[in-house]
Amino acid sequence: LSYFNDSIAHHVGAVMVGHPIVNGVLDSHGKQASVSPEVINHLRASFSGIIITDSIGMLGIRLSYLFNGGKLYVDAVRAGNDVILDTGRLFSSPRGVSRGIGALKQAVQRGEITQQQIDASVQRILTAKGYTVVHHP
Repeated sequence: LSYFNDSIAHHVGAVMVGHPIVNGVLDSHGKQASVSPEVINHLRASFSGIIITDSIGMLGIRLSYLFNGGKLYVDAVRAGNDVILDTGRLFSSPRGVSRGIGALKQAVQRGEITQQQIDASVQRILTAKGYTVVHHP
Protein backbone atom coordinates (compact mmCIF):
# COMPACT_ATOMS: atom_id res chain seq x y z
CA LEU A 1 0.00 0.00 0.00
CA SER A 2 2.90 2.30 -0.69
CA TYR A 3 0.65 4.56 -2.77
CA PHE A 4 -0.97 5.70 0.50
CA ASN A 5 2.36 6.63 2.12
CA ASP A 6 2.62 10.12 0.62
CA SER A 7 -0.94 10.98 1.59
CA ILE A 8 -0.48 9.66 5.10
CA ALA A 9 2.81 11.56 5.42
CA HIS A 10 0.93 14.75 4.54
CA HIS A 11 -1.63 14.04 7.28
CA VAL A 12 -4.71 13.67 5.13
CA GLY A 13 -7.89 13.11 7.09
CA ALA A 14 -9.26 10.28 4.98
CA VAL A 15 -8.27 7.73 2.37
CA MET A 16 -10.39 5.74 -0.06
CA VAL A 17 -9.71 2.05 -0.60
CA GLY A 18 -10.61 0.66 -3.99
CA HIS A 19 -11.72 -2.79 -5.03
CA PRO A 20 -8.65 -4.38 -6.65
CA ILE A 21 -7.87 -7.96 -5.77
CA VAL A 22 -4.50 -8.06 -4.02
CA ASN A 23 -4.18 -11.80 -3.48
CA GLY A 24 -0.74 -12.75 -2.28
CA VAL A 25 0.33 -9.13 -1.81
CA LEU A 26 -1.52 -8.23 1.35
CA ASP A 27 -4.60 -10.45 1.28
CA SER A 28 -4.08 -14.19 1.46
CA HIS A 29 -7.74 -14.98 0.72
CA GLY A 30 -8.22 -13.29 -2.66
CA LYS A 31 -10.59 -10.65 -1.32
CA GLN A 32 -10.93 -7.26 -2.89
CA ALA A 33 -8.96 -4.61 -1.00
CA SER A 34 -12.03 -2.72 0.22
CA VAL A 35 -13.41 -5.77 2.07
CA SER A 36 -10.11 -7.30 3.15
CA PRO A 37 -9.35 -7.08 6.88
CA GLU A 38 -5.70 -7.79 6.05
CA VAL A 39 -5.46 -4.78 3.73
CA ILE A 40 -7.41 -2.41 6.01
CA ASN A 41 -5.48 -3.51 9.12
CA HIS A 42 -2.20 -2.93 7.28
CA LEU A 43 -3.38 0.56 6.38
CA ARG A 44 -4.74 1.24 9.88
CA ALA A 45 -1.31 0.41 11.38
CA SER A 46 0.04 3.71 10.03
CA PHE A 47 -3.11 5.78 9.58
CA SER A 48 -5.55 7.04 12.20
CA GLY A 49 -7.92 8.92 9.90
CA ILE A 50 -11.09 7.85 8.16
CA ILE A 51 -11.01 4.91 5.78
CA ILE A 52 -13.70 4.99 3.08
CA THR A 53 -14.62 2.30 0.59
CA ASP A 54 -14.72 3.17 -3.05
CA SER A 55 -18.27 3.05 -4.38
CA ILE A 56 -19.92 -0.26 -3.60
CA GLY A 57 -22.24 0.48 -6.51
CA MET A 58 -19.44 -0.54 -8.86
CA LEU A 59 -20.21 -3.61 -10.90
CA GLY A 60 -17.04 -5.52 -9.92
CA ILE A 61 -17.67 -5.47 -6.20
CA ARG A 62 -21.41 -6.08 -6.65
CA LEU A 63 -20.75 -9.13 -8.81
CA SER A 64 -18.37 -10.47 -6.16
CA TYR A 65 -21.28 -10.47 -3.73
CA LEU A 66 -23.87 -11.71 -6.21
CA PHE A 67 -25.79 -8.55 -5.44
CA ASN A 68 -25.96 -9.38 -1.72
CA GLY A 69 -25.58 -5.79 -0.55
CA GLY A 70 -26.21 -6.63 3.11
CA LYS A 71 -23.22 -8.97 3.25
CA LEU A 72 -21.15 -6.43 1.36
CA TYR A 73 -21.95 -3.74 3.95
CA VAL A 74 -21.07 -6.12 6.80
CA ASP A 75 -17.83 -7.28 5.19
CA ALA A 76 -16.76 -3.69 4.47
CA VAL A 77 -17.28 -2.61 8.08
CA ARG A 78 -15.89 -5.84 9.52
CA ALA A 79 -12.76 -5.25 7.40
CA GLY A 80 -12.29 -1.92 9.20
CA ASN A 81 -13.77 0.74 6.93
CA ASP A 82 -15.31 3.72 8.69
CA VAL A 83 -17.51 4.85 5.80
CA ILE A 84 -19.20 2.90 3.02
CA LEU A 85 -19.63 4.90 -0.16
CA ASP A 86 -22.87 3.73 -1.75
CA THR A 87 -23.65 5.97 -4.67
CA GLY A 88 -27.23 4.83 -5.02
CA ARG A 89 -26.57 4.12 -8.69
CA LEU A 90 -26.45 1.00 -10.78
CA PHE A 91 -27.58 -1.72 -8.36
CA SER A 92 -27.85 0.42 -5.24
CA SER A 93 -31.08 2.04 -4.17
CA PRO A 94 -32.57 3.59 -1.04
CA ARG A 95 -34.08 0.17 -0.30
CA GLY A 96 -30.65 -1.45 -0.75
CA VAL A 97 -29.06 1.07 1.61
CA SER A 98 -31.77 0.33 4.19
CA ARG A 99 -31.10 -3.40 3.85
CA GLY A 100 -27.38 -2.76 4.26
CA ILE A 101 -27.95 -0.76 7.44
CA GLY A 102 -30.25 -3.50 8.72
CA ALA A 103 -27.59 -6.11 8.00
CA LEU A 104 -25.05 -4.02 9.94
CA LYS A 105 -27.38 -3.74 12.94
CA GLN A 106 -27.91 -7.51 12.91
CA ALA A 107 -24.15 -8.12 12.65
CA VAL A 108 -23.59 -5.96 15.75
CA GLN A 109 -26.37 -7.80 17.60
CA ARG A 110 -24.81 -11.16 16.66
CA GLY A 111 -21.35 -9.97 17.74
CA GLU A 112 -19.84 -10.17 14.23
CA ILE A 113 -19.02 -6.47 14.50
CA THR A 114 -18.34 -5.01 17.92
CA GLN A 115 -20.00 -1.90 19.23
CA GLN A 116 -16.47 -0.66 20.04
CA GLN A 117 -15.57 -0.82 16.35
CA ILE A 118 -18.67 1.20 15.43
CA ASP A 119 -17.90 3.71 18.21
CA ALA A 120 -14.28 4.07 17.03
CA SER A 121 -15.45 4.79 13.48
CA VAL A 122 -17.99 7.33 14.72
CA GLN A 123 -15.28 8.96 16.83
CA ARG A 124 -12.95 9.29 13.82
CA ILE A 125 -15.76 10.83 11.75
CA LEU A 126 -16.81 13.28 14.46
CA THR A 127 -13.18 14.22 15.14
CA ALA A 128 -12.69 14.97 11.44
CA LYS A 129 -15.79 17.17 11.55
CA GLY A 130 -14.30 19.09 14.45
CA TYR A 131 -16.52 17.74 17.21
CA THR A 132 -15.14 16.98 20.64
CA VAL A 133 -15.86 13.36 21.45
CA VAL A 134 -16.83 12.64 25.03
CA HIS A 135 -16.38 9.08 26.25
CA HIS A 136 -19.02 7.58 28.50
CA PRO A 137 -18.16 4.44 30.43
